[in-house]
Amino acid sequence: MIGIYAQFHNHFPYNENSNWFHPCYVDDIELGKNSIRIDWIFDDIYKYYEREGVSKKDFLKAFGQQSTEYWLLKNTPDLEYIGSATYRRLLNFNLPITLGKNRIEGSEITGVRANVEEAHKANTNEEAEIAKHYLQFVDVITNHSSYLPGSVEDQYLQTQPKEYWNLFQKAILELFPEYKESYKWLWQSKTNFNTVYIFRREYFLKYASELFRILEYIYDNCSKVYPIKQRGDSFLEAFPWRYPGYIGERFLPFFINANSLRKMEVPLVHFY
Repeated sequence: MIGIYAQFHNHFPYNENSNWFHPCYVDDIELGKNSIRIDWIFDDIYKYYEREGVSKKDFLKAFGQQSTEYWLLKNTPDLEYIGSATYRRLLNFNLPITLGKNRIEGSEITGVRANVEEAHKANTNEEAEIAKHYLQFVDVITNHSSYLPGSVEDQYLQTQPKEYWNLFQKAILELFPEYKESYKWLWQSKTNFNTVYIFRREYFLKYASELFRILEYIYDNCSKVYPIKQRGDSFLEAFPWRYPGYIGERFLPFFINANSLRKMEVPLVHFY
């Protein structure tokens, strides 16, 4: 009925007794119970990288969490609620959360840090029941939003190359003209990052299909699918080939807003 699928790329502790948490991996790292090895299904995406001589290993590093999201889109489990996360960042349902009359209200705590040794205690089956309860009233659960010193666009361009941001905006307007009225969201100052969520099934399918249409638009129109930082580049990001993840982080809250989804926010737990 509910499942969270988390991208793993190395060994990391997790709750092997959880019935709803599934570590996903492409590399041969051999995780434990309830883990899912993703077979190579990325030819339609990898072709863009292959043209530039990028190895499959480097492609997977660049694709990151999108590997699991792409697999979920192509092999969607028969579940009512589908979530995605990364191995270090998870939604936290242990803090007090109360139901308001007309809205869901969560703790004011935006996130908590926890020692890696505590990771095996996360995503308990009791938390799954809490999540299912709240999903009766909302369409999506994400981590808490925070305020930025500038806009969503400003924050992105502080470190990332501008080309991919411009193509992201063009993709929204050209592929999804129905989002035109929501376009101004990109200049607001409150959002959430990390791409950690649980959607109702129908909204996950819509979100994921639109995300990969946007990424393919970027691949088709950018000067370099796998950019490597050069001396003299004006941006700060040391690994600009990571842009698919940064674009995904911005598209998730944009998508929720553009589709007027009922949203609940809970604290994020970050293991370190």
